[in-house]
Amino acid sequence: MKRKIKKLMSYLIWKVIYKLMYIFPIQNDKIFYDSFMGKGYTDNPKAIYEYIVKHDNSYKHVWSLKKTNTCIPGNPVIVKRITLKYLYHLTTSGIQVNNSRMPNLYKKREGQIFIQTWHGTPLKKLALDMDHVLLSGTNKKKYRESFVKDSSQWNYLIAPNEYSMNIFKRAFDFKGEFIKTGYPRNDQLVNYKDYEVDDLKLKLGLPLDKKIILYTPTFRDQNSKGLGMYTQDFGLDLEKLSKQDDVVVLLRVHYLVVDRFVNKFNNIIDFSDYDNINDLMIVSDVLLTDYSSTMFDYLLLRKPIVLNGFDVEIYRDKVRGFYLEYTDLPADNITDVDSLLLILEDLSAYKEKHKESYDRALQTYSSFERGQSSKNVFDLIKKL
Repeated sequence: MKRKIKKLMSYLIWKVIYKLMYIFPIQNDKIFYDSFMGKGYTDNPKAIYEYIVKHDNSYKHVWSLKKTNTCIPGNPVIVKRITLKYLYHLTTSGIQVNNSRMPNLYKKREGQIFIQTWHGTPLKKLALDMDHVLLSGTNKKKYRESFVKDSSQWNYLIAPNEYSMNIFKRAFDFKGEFIKTGYPRNDQLVNYKDYEVDDLKLKLGLPLDKKIILYTPTFRDQNSKGLGMYTQDFGLDLEKLSKQDDVVVLLRVHYLVVDRFVNKFNNIIDFSDYDNINDLMIVSDVLLTDYSSTMFDYLLLRKPIVLNGFDVEIYRDKVRGFYLEYTDLPADNITDVDSLLLILEDLSAYKEKHKESYDRALQTYSSFERGQSSKNVFDLIKKL
């Protein structure tokens, strides 16, 4: 009880301080960025920021991060979340660029513009569409109310395709304006050149003569270690996979997963904290995932995808639910390492097997991706 009272008092104090910051005027040329609730300099906000810094020096930039020693080009102001400095810049920035949720105390001021980039094409059900809410620290009613409160403050929301736009409108109860441009982070995937691959491998310390698997398992809502913290379930024998001499696995767990697997397995490298997943996609030969939206971005590379939905029935029926039939995705669903290795023996044959469904998926889920998304978002910002 004492802990709850202390937490409530802290929240109320910060809320009062937040309101007091309204005495400072809004600066229309200041942009405030947050990616995955301050967990890193990543994703769509990073891509938008880097485009603006490269093409226009007339804006002030502020990044919200949990680790303020992060090195960011362009010398922006870096603030630690839920501090006086953070609240000052949050309440005085004219434009806010975010890919996830805001703190509970957040209330957008009149005159501020909020651009929600979001962070993936949905396979898993979202927000108001979720039949079950097993996330820690909330329940179905509270979660829905919280999400609607958040989304009601978004002026703009990026949609990577018509499919996502229709889902976002309903699941987020979004009443603002869609930016139909694809994800800014995916500009790199559309525009990269083949000669960059080996350079990236050398930069990342990866071998040039082995097959590289990018492995992106997602978290399970029921595996909570506390608010916003989850453990990771794996559907494969990682120790067996790590003993394959001709394979390197780049592991990238979801941003809500607190486990790290550095140096735990040979040939499995934990890149969960690396700031640009696109680099990992470009150097990889195949994507291995369960229910992560990375599969939709990976389509842009026209490389093979392998699924590992080892608990697909449970996840579909009791945990989150899907918008699509899992069997309609352009990939095999494997549940053991031997099946994966068999696919790796002849990736060309595997690609041919899924060519028609892959092409359909590419047309559906990458319809707005033209490699100009960062520019398009900035063109909008200049008009605000």
